[in-house]
Amino acid sequence: MSKKTELQADLQRINYLLGRAHLTQEDRSRTFRTFARVMRETGFGIHSAAQIGGKHVQAFVRHRQESGIGRRTMAKQMGHLRAVLRHIGKQGLADNPAYSNQALGIAQGSRKGTKEALSDAEIRAFQEYMERLGRPC
Repeated sequence: MSKKTELQADLQRINYLLGRAHLTQEDRSRTFRTFARVMRETGFGIHSAAQIGGKHVQAFVRHRQESGIGRRTMAKQMGHLRAVLRHIGKQGLADNPAYSNQALGIAQGSRKGTKEALSDAEIRAFQEYMERLGRPC
């Protein structure tokens, strides 16, 4: 196994051990792939979950914020990382107030969706499109 995939493989192993629903595992898997990629891109040479420390968590959050990721998404990803930290016995790091969502600047993200209702013109265009397909609504 190459060194650049060791961290990702370790995180995926822990993901399997954590269990939960299939979609939860898929979501955690995406978070772990992203975390491993960010650690490589930022030059951290960690190869296992046991090596994750506070500076890695801060670097991950900073990198994701610079990428324009929303606060709620970041809070969910941090929940995934905290589950790993607790699993490997780093409860102190997972529960440390210095690495809380509030301290990391990702607290109080809105749960309100960003979607807006379609305008009348957009609804008409959709209905016309569906009629052309032979599926009137």
